[in-house]
Parts: sequence; structure tokens; C-alpha cells
Amino acid sequence: MSAMTEFTFIEDPGHGWLMVPKDVARQVGYKPTGYDYETEDHWYFEEDCSASAFIAAYKTHHPDRQFTVTVKYEEDFRQRARRLDG
Repeated sequence: MSAMTEFTFIEDPGHGWLMVPKDVARQVGYKPTGYDYETEDHWYFEEDCSASAFIAAYKTHHPDRQFTVTVKYEEDFRQRARRLDG
């Protein structure tokens, strides 16, 4: 049986981001864009482009690994994370 990875999708009243540990994104060679956010240990890939690009990179790097995505609502997300400058 293959390993299972869990990601969290954070949404606020207007947008959403896939929360990914920085080391996982680095392992698959994916780098954040100027539309993404970060905290000390995670990058948050925005829903319209970066999230799907990261998932494609993840699937390419880990073709046999399954993953799940849990949705979490955080109204104040943008106040606690830093937006990247691209």
C-alpha cells in the first residue's frame, strides 16, 4: 500500500490557498509565486494557479502516493501569513 499525504486547503471570505510544508514543496522542485503566502514552515499556494501547479509537480514526483485535502475556513488567514513578492 502506498503512503498517504494530507494537505490542508485554507479559505477565507474571498480566496483559497493550499497549505504545503516548505520541505515537501522543495522535494518536488516547486517554488512559490508572488500570489502565494508563507509562514515559518509552510507555503500557501493560491487556488487559481499555484495550487494546481504544485499538485501536478507532486503527482509527477510521487506517482504512487495518494493524498487527501482537508478544507479549513480561516477568516483572518491573510493577517497571520506574509504575502510573497514574487
